[in-house]
Amino acid sequence: MEAMTDHKQLARLADAAYELATIVNADTDTQVLIEGDVVAFRGTSSWMDVLTDAKAVYAPWITPDGMRGFVHAGFLKSFLSVRDALSERVRQMSAVTFTGHSLGWSTLPESVLFPSCTS
Repeated sequence: MEAMTDHKQLARLADAAYELATIVNADTDTQVLIEGDVVAFRGTSSWMDVLTDAKAVYAPWITPDGMRGFVHAGFLKSFLSVRDALSERVRQMSAVTFTGHSLGWSTLPESVLFPSCTS
């Protein structure tokens, strides 16, 4: 199965994540919509999200397979709050396409760099 490449449909799913999220973490106001083989992160829509956006300091990031680097601390916190639920769902997919809007798009690198979300 191939990953989705219809950019208009990916944009619609990212927009739908504002209302139809299937994974929600109320503590960080992080919301993710999973539909078919697409994982769509919702963008900024609350004051809590604005604070997440503003945490523009680097946080060290080490993946379970030893990759090292730095990521935006707010985006990392957002991703970590949904990582376990997301990993469980993504492992069941034969292909996956990540998309998002605003804050949601910024959370994608952490998802892609975390092996259990992509392998």
